[in-house]
Amino acid sequence: GSDLSNFGAVPQQKKLQEELSDLSAMEDALDELIKDCAQQLFELTDDKENERYPYVTYQDIHSIQAFHEQIVIAVKAPAETRLDVPAPREDSITVHIRSTRGPIDVYLCEVEQGHSSTKASGGAGASSKD
Repeated sequence: GSDLSNFGAVPQQKKLQEELSDLSAMEDALDELIKDCAQQLFELTDDKENERYPYVTYQDIHSIQAFHEQIVIAVKAPAETRLDVPAPREDSITVHIRSTRGPIDVYLCEVEQGHSSTKASGGAGASSKD
């Protein structure tokens, strides 16, 4: 007779292969987005014309449609400040900011359409750890 113990394994294996293929495609797309963001950031910071505008106002943030109904965190920090964002958890996002060259200012900008802003400043102290 035939071995029926592996009967359910073939569809399960096919499903896992499809899932692996989907995840691989998603990883490639995310890698491309990261590469594109890095290139845009490089172009933005490398453009000498942008040195005239080293700040952003609440109105600038509020005018960007993608930020409406979002919480935006603005960071004012010295050159060579390190910002790390570990992989987010299901219920939270963690951000680590470290500077050895001076204080770091953090501003919370809640962008609510049609409402006035709530700006809170939490000064994150400088850390000399590396």
